[in-house]
Amino acid sequence: MDHHRTWLADSVNLEEEARGDLLQPFCLQLEQKAHRRYQLLDTFDWSIWQQGEILLYNQTQGEGRSYELWQRGDFFSGTPSQVVPHSGQKHRFWWEFTSLAGSGLQKQLKRSCKLRALLELHPFELDQLRYAVKNEDQKSVAWLEQITLHGKSENQGVRRVLRLVPVRGYERELKKLQKKIQQAGFPLYDGALLEEHLIDSEKFPAQYQSKPSIVITEEDPVREVVLRYMRSLLSVSRENEAGIIDDLDIEFLHDYRVSLRRIRSIISLVSKIFSVEETRWLKKEFAAIGKKTNLLRDLDVYLLEQENYRALVPPVLSGGVDELFESLTLDRKRELSRVRRWLRSAGYRKRLEYMQQRLTGTAETLGTGVRSEQPVLQVASLEISKKFHKIGKLGNKIDSSTSDEEVHDLRLECKKLRYLLEFFGGLFAKKSLNKAVSVLKKLQDNLGRFNDLSVQQESLERFLQDHQQQQSTLSAAVGGLISALSREQREERMRVTENFALFYSPENRQLYAQMVDAGLVNKEVGKSASKGEQA
Repeated sequence: MDHHRTWLADSVNLEEEARGDLLQPFCLQLEQKAHRRYQLLDTFDWSIWQQGEILLYNQTQGEGRSYELWQRGDFFSGTPSQVVPHSGQKHRFWWEFTSLAGSGLQKQLKRSCKLRALLELHPFELDQLRYAVKNEDQKSVAWLEQITLHGKSENQGVRRVLRLVPVRGYERELKKLQKKIQQAGFPLYDGALLEEHLIDSEKFPAQYQSKPSIVITEEDPVREVVLRYMRSLLSVSRENEAGIIDDLDIEFLHDYRVSLRRIRSIISLVSKIFSVEETRWLKKEFAAIGKKTNLLRDLDVYLLEQENYRALVPPVLSGGVDELFESLTLDRKRELSRVRRWLRSAGYRKRLEYMQQRLTGTAETLGTGVRSEQPVLQVASLEISKKFHKIGKLGNKIDSSTSDEEVHDLRLECKKLRYLLEFFGGLFAKKSLNKAVSVLKKLQDNLGRFNDLSVQQESLERFLQDHQQQQSTLSAAVGGLISALSREQREERMRVTENFALFYSPENRQLYAQMVDAGLVNKEVGKSASKGEQA
């Protein structure tokens, strides 16, 4: 049996048509009239939407306010997968859904949102008219619904559809009704009602990308590819400025800093594409900008560790841990105020606008280097191969006597290789690239954790020195944390050798050799051709 059918009906009002002869000899009897008010909630990067879901705050009077999680394809035609009553306070993060009723929603949002805050992205309203379709014997043979989706203002777009819902045992009548609706000029509709309404309202889901996707081909000049990346990354960084100032969540600062770090990395990793002077200037400028937010990011990371730190010390020292984080919270408040003033300053705006002009060529152009016009595949293959084997040499030297500084050097080189694979991964086979990144990520996570533990210990030691006059509970708690972090760091250190062995295994070396082979072959062909011309 043909079940629910939907027709586009933007120009019809079923309340008026119900009094006419739209479906004669059938007639319509109004059974239900509902009006609902919603607020679409999602993160800045629309992470819930990208998971194929919709989170709505239902603020309809009389229905009891609630949070509703829908599968995108089920909205208005099905039922939500999760409904959590509103507790009287709006929730901004997944972990705030702490009630038993909210546990299922909390689990699903944790996967999507991570550290991102829930933002109010778009209010809209939904009107629903439900009619019983009566035959000549006044028996209900189907239901006809009119769903109208609209915003608060006229320029936000209105979408209206008709939906025919069958009643068991009236298949013949259902077919007649479907034919009459089609004859009335309503086209069948299989679109996404909410998504189309958002686009009509100039809300474009999932436009933000922390890692910009750049289309490149093997023969593109490497300088032009790098400039494209730098322009896109700088734009991503600037998109996060407002979120940092408003302190919506800590991921705005994280994405801001990562974008700047990627710019500095690509300048260093792909050398000799700009003039020496311009390369030096670019590195200096982007390093200076990134440095302005170092302390704020460090404080964000420490505050994230609050629960972990509490678990590392005995309960008798928990009061000292509380004091530590009260102090860090005050430090963060002061540092955030300083960063806000800096981001709002005319000097900062002019500096960033000038750099954007330099990268787009509207101001004086950046100088060219000896590799500027080389094909990007050739350059990428060579740099990836060099970096991979440099990591191999560093890693092979690591044993129980290796200094922490050398382990940190290995971490930095792994980060550089990861950036190269991100920048130029589109040039290589996706399956090989994914495998290469997966093995590298395991080593990176290990080295990153090792480094974080080292930095945290150093910071806590400085904190102790700066608070020598504080009571002994605080000193004892911080001392206990340093000891516990030191133990964890030693455990991470023991894993480095194992994860490096996987990274530099014969299989992985063969994988990298196959990935970069085409680019390196092209390089040799180019050399041979050049020699032939010279002869």
